[in-house]
Amino acid sequence: MAVTIKGIVLGNVEIKSDNDGIKVEGKYSIMSMSDVVLAKQGFNGYNDIKVNLGAETMNALTKFRELLKKEVEATLGFTE
Repeated sequence: MAVTIKGIVLGNVEIKSDNDGIKVEGKYSIMSMSDVVLAKQGFNGYNDIKVNLGAETMNALTKFRELLKKEVEATLGFTE
């Protein structure tokens, strides 16, 4: 019986920031055409596959972090 891979489903994704910039780690599942999880693996962690983020993704993450920071500051009353 052949198994056909439909694609992946992203699980948890963690965005970290440090002196070296933004780091993204997470988990994904490889899905079959019948929506059965065939395998689970992480990315960008210690023993995981490495995913190099493109400029468009990095710009979107940077913008997301900036907007989220503003919203948290507004909720805490740090902005007018």
